[in-house]
Amino acid sequence: MITEDNSMIKKQGPPTRISVSQINCFSSCPLKFSFQYIKKLKPVTTSFAMGNGLKVHDLIAKNIFDHGDEDIDASLKIAKEYLENFSSDEECLTEHKLTGHICNKPTLGIYDKLFPKLATAVDWKNGKDAPYKRWGFNIQAYIYSILYEQNFDNKPLEKFDFVFFGSNTIYSPPVNTDKFKDKCQKYIENVIELAYCEDGKYPKKESPLCNYCSYQSICSIFD
Repeated sequence: MITEDNSMIKKQGPPTRISVSQINCFSSCPLKFSFQYIKKLKPVTTSFAMGNGLKVHDLIAKNIFDHGDEDIDASLKIAKEYLENFSSDEECLTEHKLTGHICNKPTLGIYDKLFPKLATAVDWKNGKDAPYKRWGFNIQAYIYSILYEQNFDNKPLEKFDFVFFGSNTIYSPPVNTDKFKDKCQKYIENVIELAYCEDGKYPKKESPLCNYCSYQSICSIFD
């Protein structure tokens, strides 16, 4: 069981650098954001699905598309078929880190696959596409598109594909439209104002996601 005074707690305080994971964590539950990014408590549980997802990401990064497990191989097949749409001699960066600034905050993004000359990025998702999840994907696409511009001579990112292994579908947010950019930027500015400050408030937010949370043992919802 996690306790708030255990040895896993590191120096507390709001993050100095933002990331997609942080923004979307705060959106799903401010209290979880506090546990993970303010108090820096280490999660103690990992779901079976998440474990398989990590394996799939690692294998794709190594260009391995045959594992022997039926579920993993099904995801690898989808990834392989998607990547066959690109020329084999096209420059491709894998698990590539880009840094920059979003809303004047230092920011890090890690791209599953980035094709610099095509201005195309790809992110693998282990679950199914669903409309209620898309706002989080939009935030990721926006942040990654801005980081791309900042690192590639202000060249806009033309396409950001989310490939869903659970439904074998692709979602491509409209990263180059002004409406999309303005909406995402305003949302991130609001999150930064609420979350990245010394006196931030982090109330719990109950949802079906609570059943999969790694911090159940210290959350009052599960008392």
